[in-house]
Amino acid sequence: MTTRRREGIIVMPKGKMTLEKLAGMVKQGFDYVDKRFGRVESDISGMKGDMGGINDDIGGMKSDIQEIKNDLQITQNDVAAMRRRLDQAAYQYELVTLEQRVGVLERKTGIRRAR
Repeated sequence: MTTRRREGIIVMPKGKMTLEKLAGMVKQGFDYVDKRFGRVESDISGMKGDMGGINDDIGGMKSDIQEIKNDLQITQNDVAAMRRRLDQAAYQYELVTLEQRVGVLERKTGIRRAR
C-alpha cells in the first residue's frame, strides 16, 4: 500500500479504493494516534516527576521560611531588650548628672545632703 503521511494527514493513494486499502489507511491512522498518545503519556509522566521535585522544593522553602521567622523573632526580642537597657542607661546618666548638680547647689547654699 502506498499511503503517505504529511503533517498528520494521510494522503490517499491514487487508483481504486478497496476495503483492504481502506482498512490499511484506518490502521495507519490509529497507529499514528496511538504513537502520539504514547508520547503524551510519557510527557505527562515526566511532568508528574517534575511536580514531585517541585513539591519537595516548596516543602524545603516552607521550612526555611519558618526558621527565618523564628530567627527574626529572636532578633526582635534582643533588640527590644537592648532598647530597654539603653533607656535605663540614659536615665541613669541623667540621675548622676542631676545628683552632681544638686551637690554643687548644696555646697553653695550650705545645705547638708539628706541621707
